Amino acid sequence: KAALEMMLLDGKFRHDATAHQLVVAAHLSGDFALMARAFVVMELREWLHWQALLALFAASIWYVIMVYGGATGRWLWLWFLLPLSAGIVSTWLVDLGFQFFEYGHVNDDEISVPQSILHLVFYVGLTEETAKLLFFTPFLFWLLKRGVRSDAALTAGCVGLGFAASENISYFMREGATVALGRMVTANFFHMALTGLLGVALYDWLRARCHRAEVFLLVYAVVVVAHGMYDFACGEQANAMGVDFMQIIIFVLSARYYFHVWQPELRHRPRQVVSSVSVFCFGCALFIGVVMIVAGRTGDRHDIYAALGLAVSLAPVAWIFVREFHGA
Repeated sequence: KAALEMMLLDGKFRHDATAHQLVVAAHLSGDFALMARAFVVMELREWLHWQALLALFAASIWYVIMVYGGATGRWLWLWFLLPLSAGIVSTWLVDLGFQFFEYGHVNDDEISVPQSILHLVFYVGLTEETAKLLFFTPFLFWLLKRGVRSDAALTAGCVGLGFAASENISYFMREGATVALGRMVTANFFHMALTGLLGVALYDWLRARCHRAEVFLLVYAVVVVAHGMYDFACGEQANAMGVDFMQIIIFVLSARYYFHVWQPELRHRPRQVVSSVSVFCFGCALFIGVVMIVAGRTGDRHDIYAALGLAVSLAPVAWIFVREFHGA
């Protein structure tokens, strides 16, 4: 520890070290003030990569669809940027937990299937959903005063969308642009749906003057388990067991329930000039084009073929959204 403290006092080390190295060194030495500063720098530097633009573009498509189709009022387009930003910052809380408690990703070949499920439910699902819910709570005063349930679903959904946008940057940096389309269609909306359902459950509980807490706790538990099981279904162990189909079941059920919560009040509002279906189809087509260009510049033909194959495989998921948007 003494050696670490001397190293941290060295100005040259602080200048040359990466933000991540400073976070680790400060954590080991117990210098939490330096750790906090280095951690913020590390998180902000992630947004300097080109992958951040791709993640924001993917998030903006969903933002336009949901806010355009569900918000009423002159300034609500700008208002919902606040929960979106809160969702981005909520990822910092999760990352900070990884640094302090040293839990995170584990290799599937190192643990059994039950251990993997428990890890994903409690260390991923519970952690991420709790972080998003905490950053949703500041908006409850405005939502309760406004008294519009669909606005609570939309606000909570925007928190989830911000979380997904920030999370996508690391995925795009690690796996390339070929995964961007899949995460735009699935991960972005999955985070929106889960956080939206959980946020509405909290909103309903407070509107009922904290009666029937068991309903909120049940939704909380179901959302956390659904998140963990979805991540498990996306992994190698589920693929080897032949149960990876669970991911589409969990995704479809989450989407259906979220639309059920979000849509009813929208049917009484005036029709928009441009439908949500048009925005979704045009946005996806534009995003596919951008992904193809990026894959061509940063990879080879195999990346382009992979992106095209992924686009085709996501057609059934896109059809689900088209049907739901028609019902709005």
